[in-house]
This record gives sequence, structure tokens and C-alpha cells, in this order.
Amino acid sequence: MREMDKPQVDQENERESILQNKPDIDEMLEDSDQAEAVIESANATEETVADPAQATEETGGRKRTVIIWNQNFIQVGLILLFCSMLVLLFYYLLFHTDALKQNFAHLNRILLPVLVGIALAYVMTPLLNAIERRILKPLYYQKLKRKETDRSGRVIRYLSVTATCTLFILALWLVLKMLISGIVPSVGNLISNFDVYTSNAIKWANSISFEDPDVNAYLTLAIDSVSESISEWFNTDIFSKSTTILKNLSLGMMSFGKKLLDFVVGFIISVYLLNSKEVLVGRFKKIIYAALSRKKANDVVDALWYTHQTFSGFLTGKFVDSVIIGLLCFIGTTLMQTPYAALVSLIIGITNMIPFFGPYIGAIPTTLLIFMVNPSHPLPALYFLIFIILLQQLDGNVIGPKILGKSTGLEGFWVIFAITLFGGIWGLFGMIVGVPFFAVLYNGIRVTINGKLAKKGYTNDTKQYMNAIRVDEDGIVIQKPEAEPEKIRPFSRKTKKTIIKKDKTS
Repeated sequence: MREMDKPQVDQENERESILQNKPDIDEMLEDSDQAEAVIESANATEETVADPAQATEETGGRKRTVIIWNQNFIQVGLILLFCSMLVLLFYYLLFHTDALKQNFAHLNRILLPVLVGIALAYVMTPLLNAIERRILKPLYYQKLKRKETDRSGRVIRYLSVTATCTLFILALWLVLKMLISGIVPSVGNLISNFDVYTSNAIKWANSISFEDPDVNAYLTLAIDSVSESISEWFNTDIFSKSTTILKNLSLGMMSFGKKLLDFVVGFIISVYLLNSKEVLVGRFKKIIYAALSRKKANDVVDALWYTHQTFSGFLTGKFVDSVIIGLLCFIGTTLMQTPYAALVSLIIGITNMIPFFGPYIGAIPTTLLIFMVNPSHPLPALYFLIFIILLQQLDGNVIGPKILGKSTGLEGFWVIFAITLFGGIWGLFGMIVGVPFFAVLYNGIRVTINGKLAKKGYTNDTKQYMNAIRVDEDGIVIQKPEAEPEKIRPFSRKTKKTIIKKDKTS
């Protein structure tokens, strides 16, 4: 009993001591309320920040462990997953390049009708907007005084799409008719008379004589070797590989049929895209604003709008400019009675789509073609070359600036750089599209650099950095001091006398 009563005595003593010290304990509790709140919040954060924390819940008298997932832990896991995917992608790109190219080419063949449809819809959009906004809407709402409703909007869109597709098909039919009626006979005549033109060129080269007999002998030997190689190519390669040529021709016809089918399917897709282009653009912007923050989404939308303005302005203006140049070339060559006027004008108009190098790419082969028709009379080729030079000057100084303006904002060096770079990567397509594509990249880099300079408090005026040597703490660009001009002193009388004496002695 004594052993059992001992704990009770100890508990009574503890109660007496607590009652005696109760005022002090109350003061300590009042002072430590804030500390307890901080400790509780720290414990709560420990439960959430720790590696998936474990908590216990009692359900039906049983205890179970509940894992509390932390958002930071999920972000770390996603970053690790993304890094591992990048490592695998780098490994695949490094050791399976050929397989990647094959898969990309196969995917490109599958999606070719869709890509054609997107390209056709993008090309026909300016015409659709012009018909809808400048013709049908004023006629329907202002002249007929109809109310603007959803149904009337759909009707106007259907009529605009129908008119746009009709004009596109009509323009395509006119181009094909011009090709079939004018250019195909010219090409056939050129092929049939090719041996005559080569013989004329050889006769003209043989008629050229130099005073040095060694030069004449070298030219005769070169002309004979060229004529022998051409005749051997016709007699051996062409006739011996006739079956191969027919096989390639049949395969080419099949490929042309597939491309024509892809074009038809793409044209149908473009009709649907034109009919609902605003809805598609709105959904794409919804995805951007849902996936990114407001500031980043606004920047992306602004960048896409600038890209659209640059590409549409450049390609549309360049197309109109090339059509005008082709028509002027056809009128001029017809008046000058230049041979193959339609074929030459088509080549000049197509190559004019290439900035800077296009006129030279089109002028060189066409001039040689006109010269080969009759080498003994080179004046038509010379007149044609002078006409093309004058036409390109008119285009570069008057027609081009009026139509294109400053659609890209690139200097001449960057235009040449873009054509060279993207022409080497994508060929003729890269030479046409490379300039607006590089203009978009150039503008993105410019905006980024100006933003970083603005954050640092520096000016973004390029002229301030031309002769800059440093930037001070206040962000002021310190210019290099200009060199003082050397003071040129006139000769004194003594120096003049000494110079005269030296001249006399010499």
C-alpha cells in the first residue's frame, strides 16, 4: 500500500507547486503565445516541405499513413524528367540522324496535304479580307441596310470564300493556259533547235581569230573537244539510257499525279481553314494564355503578330512586284521582237521573287539563250541585257519601294547574309523565305537586347555606341574624344631658301 500511495503523494506535491507558481506560468504563457504560433506554423511547413511527408489518420479505429505531396517536390520531379528526355533526345540526334531524317521525311509526306492547305489559306487570306471588308460588308450592311447578325456574317463569309476560291482557280487556269499556249511551244522549239544553236555557237567561236597562233590552236582544240563531248552525249548516253529515261519519266508522271492529288486535298483543306480562320486563331491564343503567364503570353502574341505582318507584307508585296516586272518584261521583249518573249518574261518574273540576287539569276541564262539563237548577230542579246538593267533599276528605285516599303527593316548586308544562309539550307525556297524569316529573328534579338539595356538603365541608341569607350555608373555612354586636326604650318622663308639651294646643288 505504501508503494502504491507514493505516486499519489508525488502528484499532490506537483499540484501544490503548480498552484503556487501559477501567476508566473500565466505570464510566461501570455508572453509565449506568439512564439507558439510561430512554432506551429514552422511545424506545418516542415510537414509540407519535407520529402513527401507522412501523416497519420484514424479511420474506423485504424491508423493509416497519408503521404502529403509537396508542389516543390513535383516541380523537381518534372525538371528531372525533362532533363532525362533532353539527354535521350541528344543521344538520338547524335547516333540516329539518318533514322530521324527518314522519320521526318515520312511525316512530311503524310502531312503534305495539310501543309499545302495551310500555305494556300495563308496566301489567299489577304484576298479574302479585301473582298469581305471592302466589297461585301459595305454592300450588305450599308447599301442594302441589313442588320449585322451571326447569320449574316456566316453568309458573307461563305460568299467571300467562294469568290476567293473562284478567283484563285481562274488565275491558276490563266497561268496554265499561258504556259501551254506560249511557253511550251517555245521550250519545244528550243529543244528541237538546240543542235542548230550549238552549231551556230561553234561557228561563231571558230570565226574568232587572234594574232597569236597558239591561242587559235588552243581555241580550236577546245571547241572540237566540246563538240565531240556533246555529240557523244547525244549518241551514247541518250540512246543507251532510253529505257532508264522512259522509266524515270513514268515515275515522274506518277509522282506528278500524287503531287496533284495532294494539291487538290490541300485546296479543300484551305477552304475549311478560310471559313473558320478566326475561330482557329482564337483557340490557339487560348492555349497560349492558358499555358503561359500573362506577360509571356502577351509577348508571344506580339511576336506572332509581328511575324505575320512581316511574312504577309513581304511575300504579298514581292509577288505583286514580280507580276508587274514580268508583265513589263513581256511588253518590252514583244516590242523589241526578242525571241522566246513569253519564256524569258516568265523566268524574269519568277527569279524576281528572290531579293537582291534574283535579277542577276534571271538575266544571265535568258541573255545566253537569246544570244545562242543567232550568235552572229549579238545585238538582240545586248539590247535585252540593257533593257533588263533599266527594268531592274526601275524596280529597285520606284516600284519596289512603293509596294514593299520597309517590310523587313534589314540592311543590305543582312539581306545578302539571309539569302546565302537559308538558300544553302533550303535551296530556292530558302532564298525566297529567308529574308522575312531572318527579319523576324533579327527583330527578336533586337527587342531582347534593348530590354536588357533598359533594365540596366543604358540607352539603346546605336549611334551612342559607335565611338563609345565605356559606360559610367550613371549609365551615360562615354564617347571617344575626337582627335585634334594637325596644324599645317606653311614653309618659312628659311626653309624655302634651303630647299631651293638643295635643288640647285643637285
